[in-house]
Amino acid sequence: MTLRRFRRTAVWLCLVLASVGPRPAMACPFCPPSSPTLAEQRASADFVFLCQWVKTTATDDAGATHFSVMQVVKQPDKTAWKKGDPLVLNFLLMSQPGNLFLIFGRGGDEFQDWDLPIEITEIAFEYLRQAPPPTEPASERLKYYARFLEYPDALIAGDAFAEFGRAKYQDVASVAGTFSREKLRTWLARDNPEKDATAILRRGFYGLVLGLCGNADDAKFLEKVVLRPPRSDEMRLGIDGMMAGYLMLTGPEGLKSMSQAKVANREMPSSETYAFLGALRFLWDYGDEKIPRDDLRAAMRGMLDRDELAEVAAVDLARWEDWSVMPQLAAAYGKGAWQDEKARRTIIQFAQVCSRQIAADAPADMVTEPVRVARALLKRVEVEEPELLKTNRGVLPRSAD
Repeated sequence: MTLRRFRRTAVWLCLVLASVGPRPAMACPFCPPSSPTLAEQRASADFVFLCQWVKTTATDDAGATHFSVMQVVKQPDKTAWKKGDPLVLNFLLMSQPGNLFLIFGRGGDEFQDWDLPIEITEIAFEYLRQAPPPTEPASERLKYYARFLEYPDALIAGDAFAEFGRAKYQDVASVAGTFSREKLRTWLARDNPEKDATAILRRGFYGLVLGLCGNADDAKFLEKVVLRPPRSDEMRLGIDGMMAGYLMLTGPEGLKSMSQAKVANREMPSSETYAFLGALRFLWDYGDEKIPRDDLRAAMRGMLDRDELAEVAAVDLARWEDWSVMPQLAAAYGKGAWQDEKARRTIIQFAQVCSRQIAADAPADMVTEPVRVARALLKRVEVEEPELLKTNRGVLPRSAD
């Protein structure tokens, strides 16, 4: 894949992720999804062997790979594998004699089902052997993995990062103070990160952690990155996490600067504004009121003026119970970015939820302006587009959990 094509794909991915919301609250924000970590695989497996590759054998319709067991890390009580035993798996895996592989298996004495072997170095095996089990408190386990985030062995570094990606945000925040601010800034300032997909994927996480443990100097460092517009040839995956880290350090003043740079500036690419939207969601869910919620609502309201963001922003504003935009949405119904049926349905659902904020039989003087406007719009739709009301249930898609 060329860099140009990868960049287009990356921007498209940002838009898709923003439209469906961030990952569930159980997972660390701004970390990409990951497969089970080595420690998780070790804990769930019945067999864990360190093996040497010996040879492959093949026939016209079948093949096998032969290993020699070097160390039995784990096995059921009734089994008796030992060092030097042969292990033959029914597929071809090419390697060199003596190369080490970590092999997980499930089953018992009479039947074993083996996972694909993982090529591993002696250092990586020792890393796994010393790793704390998943049963230990996450805050203690993450301190171990933090030491290996940029380790030269790619398997070790990737697995350590996956441990953070699968951790709760609260656990990540609890160990942020153990990170070196200098190292975080060095990792974020790497030359040409566009050429290193791994570096790109980790930038959001490192930016967030710097926001959790940093100071005024770190805020200035992040500001230089997040406030500037991207170059035409630049891919900025992970910028949402850096924005969140910047906002954690700068509070309301930083929010004003971000809103001006990413929303009011109509020349700003959509990918940047979507990233800012993701940072706002983070502050709402995890920010501990470092920025008042009314300020976050105001920043999100500004995105209703951006056609490519309006529908997504409306969903978040409903989740944040900001009904003040109901008159604005009612006036926009069927116009501009709100012409297609899906967009109109979003406004209808917003109005349905808004209208329920006050009981239908409440006195007229208790009905707020947003509720009055919502009910008027629903009556209009009932006359003009009754089929839309029949299929709408007044439940907006959740943009975040």
